[in-house]
Amino acid sequence: MVGLASAPRRQRQLRLVKFEIAAAWPPLYHSRPLMNHACSRTLRLAAFAAAAVTLTAAEDPNPTGWKTSAGLNFGLTSGNSENLIVQGDLKSSKKWAQNELYAGLDASYGETTTRSVNAAGTALVETDTTNVNNFGGGLQYNYLLNERLYVGVKADYRHDEIADIDYRFALTANLGYYLVKQKDMELAVEAGPGYVFEKLGGLADDYATIRLGERFSWKFSPTARLFQDLEYLPRIDDFGSYLIQGQIGVEADLTAKMKVRVVLQDTFRSRPAPYAGTLLFHEKNDLKILAGIGYTF
Repeated sequence: MVGLASAPRRQRQLRLVKFEIAAAWPPLYHSRPLMNHACSRTLRLAAFAAAAVTLTAAEDPNPTGWKTSAGLNFGLTSGNSENLIVQGDLKSSKKWAQNELYAGLDASYGETTTRSVNAAGTALVETDTTNVNNFGGGLQYNYLLNERLYVGVKADYRHDEIADIDYRFALTANLGYYLVKQKDMELAVEAGPGYVFEKLGGLADDYATIRLGERFSWKFSPTARLFQDLEYLPRIDDFGSYLIQGQIGVEADLTAKMKVRVVLQDTFRSRPAPYAGTLLFHEKNDLKILAGIGYTF
């Protein structure tokens, strides 16, 4: 029954092969004795393979496996004082075989404009002050030991002029596990040792840390997605000194490539950098709420 059912299909395939060979090698096709020769079967197989590769390449919208997106976010207030924050980011990821690779870059800049009366009391004076100026990036590689368990390494770099962070570089090893791994939802937890190099308030330091992290994504409709991540990095020799940072956001498709999104980002440092030459410290918490657009490549 299987042979009978597949006979018409083989006939269609044979006609396709003859068409391919006739188009590519007309003399070969019209030479009947040669077509019956064993080498003609090899040519048919080659034609089928070429057609399959061509069809696969045509149907695969992302043959390299990379998923890349660029975003531009804004925060704006107006009135007695004006605040403008602009943030740009570039994110890319790739999953193949037992490997996962995530990379990202971001930068933020903001200004506050305030008005005051001049000394003579005759006019208003505007003063512009930079209130956001930071950039950084990260890279993470995971190797899947099975469907859910993985090991990996993560590297992060950050510079923040306003928080007086000249640099902060963290390198951690991770053991991770997917608590949820579905087509439309993923939840992973990670833990591992690491080391931090940083310079705060002009003082350089380095120390061992333990990273605890999680990341979550949920495509709750065909055109909308929720994403969230959080990590905690304490100092091993002093657990009172730690960093917590994370974000949560929602994005929705405008077109196949363009999307709109709203993101809340928060960074909490239990012991922030001191102001130079004083015993006063910067704020422990930095909170941003941004809205913008993204483009997927």
